[in-house]
Amino acid sequence: MNKITSFLVLLFLSSTAFAQIELGMSMGINSTDLATNPISHQGSEGIINLNLQNVEYGYQFGLYSRIKVFGIYVKPSALLNSSQVNYNIEEIIGDEIISSVKSESFTKLDIPVEIGFKLAFLRLSAGPVAHIVLNSTSELFQIKGYSQRFTDATYGLWLGAGVDIWKFRLDINYETNLSRFGDHITIDGQELSFSNNANRLLLTLGYAF
Repeated sequence: MNKITSFLVLLFLSSTAFAQIELGMSMGINSTDLATNPISHQGSEGIINLNLQNVEYGYQFGLYSRIKVFGIYVKPSALLNSSQVNYNIEEIIGDEIISSVKSESFTKLDIPVEIGFKLAFLRLSAGPVAHIVLNSTSELFQIKGYSQRFTDATYGLWLGAGVDIWKFRLDINYETNLSRFGDHITIDGQELSFSNNANRLLLTLGYAF
């Protein structure tokens, strides 16, 4: 057992000796590309139609680390992300149609883990990303019977490319999510969501400490 422990310690120290570890912070903006069919709900008092008007630009800020061993690097990050979604709401009650615009805002913790390599001056990477909702405010609560059902985490996939200029790290990432957009929406106990997944384009600027 002592020989095995000594071997594992030696292997760890050897790997650490060959590894390059970088820590830094990053900030950026993101844009959500989304075209969906409306959500329609038939309630006891009438019909409610929710249509996505737009998703405004989001912002993120956080920390990252990059661990490079033998030309391959692993880059885990923790990013606070804020976003706002605007909906066109149509409530049909008898012969009356009431139209309005309502908004939802979210603060999420994004945790991507990228695995990549460098090709000439360009970094290429891919990996999973987890999203955890930390806080939300919603005007949809003005709709009778509306409630939210957030899961512990949702997941997606990141594909990215980047360049290093001195201590600055410029990255562009494309993210596709595995869950449908609006899958947190519940009206009168009915779980609803839009037909499409939410895909994002992210542009970030990092700085290595």
